Amino acid sequence: MWIVITIGIGAFALWYGNKRRGQRFVRAVHFLDMLDNGANPDEANGKVARLFTKHSTPETDVAAIEYATDKADRMTGGKQLPWINEARERGFAIDSGNQRYDMAHLSSSTDLGEKVGHAVRNQITLSFTSAFAPIPERLFLDPYIAGYASKLIAGFASVMGAPSKQTPEQLGCMFDVAVKTAVGPKLFRDFMAIDQNSIGFVKGQEDGAMLTWAMFAPDMLDKNDTLVAEAYQLAKDETQLTNELDGMMSNAGFSVKGSENATPAGLAMAVASLTLERYCKEQFHM
Repeated sequence: MWIVITIGIGAFALWYGNKRRGQRFVRAVHFLDMLDNGANPDEANGKVARLFTKHSTPETDVAAIEYATDKADRMTGGKQLPWINEARERGFAIDSGNQRYDMAHLSSSTDLGEKVGHAVRNQITLSFTSAFAPIPERLFLDPYIAGYASKLIAGFASVMGAPSKQTPEQLGCMFDVAVKTAVGPKLFRDFMAIDQNSIGFVKGQEDGAMLTWAMFAPDMLDKNDTLVAEAYQLAKDETQLTNELDGMMSNAGFSVKGSENATPAGLAMAVASLTLERYCKEQFHM
């Protein structure tokens, strides 16, 4: 999903391809750095406003571009919008382009991202809210939870918004908004920096994929898998409740698909119980 943009030729190709947005992105990165180092928004705006003007130099501008591109590569997979959006939320006022024009064609992706993000957050935190337990402040920075959430975002988006018809930029916007909605803006950058090759993250993705399949494509599940077999057995005991939940899923815009052994909601509840809920109980001592 993430596009890696190398410093040098790749960075400057991106830069010249969209100069106004490139300037906005570079200024946003430096604006956030200044805030993190103790500057107030007025001071930070005043300093970044000098970039790419007669008050700067070509050497300073090039160094600013390289620094911002490198930081984005390492922390957000080369994505620019997360930096611009966060900077705006924190008082960034030096906007070198037309914001209304830039964001108009992304509005549908933003709406979809918010819808997906809320759905994922509700799913991830259900183990806590159903037990009336407090949600850990840094819950989404746990590698397993992060992997689980990222897989649910991809799965829910594919069902709720037909992303194959969207441009790469729209998909990127949708994913950024979904993540920020699910994890919260304060944790967004730390979430994006989590090691996706860690054992916990990979395991979370595997279990998140299992839940997505249980909801929308149960035929993809390996019925010889011990956990899947256990989930099917568990789901059989909740027939009446899960039939009601299937109706709720359909009304919410999900296309559900039954199987010969269990309804989608019942199977999903069972998989969530055996994976996410079990992990939360063990890891967070619920």
